Amino acid sequence: MKHYYLIKDTVRDGDHEYHDTVLVESETLYEAWDDDWDLYYCHWNFCINEIDKDEWWSGMRSVSVEEPNKVSNEDAEVLKKHLYTHRLEDIMEQGRKDLPTS
Repeated sequence: MKHYYLIKDTVRDGDHEYHDTVLVESETLYEAWDDDWDLYYCHWNFCINEIDKDEWWSGMRSVSVEEPNKVSNEDAEVLKKHLYTHRLEDIMEQGRKDLPTS
């Protein structure tokens, strides 16, 4: 069974703050995701090049992500007409590559 989530991320660039929401399809429930899913997600989406304690940086931008919001399969079908859907498993695989260490 497929599960759908909306993931909201935040980018802080100087005095500006930007938000983006991504629809993610997963084979597993959120409770079973890797503990570092958020770090892998941010690296996949923003190419993190520095980890400073609990802050992640992409160039001069600070990036973060909120806990995913579960979306019903019915609602996901509507959202998929307007948003590109990314597979969590692909995000995790790509996000682990070349990740800098803290």
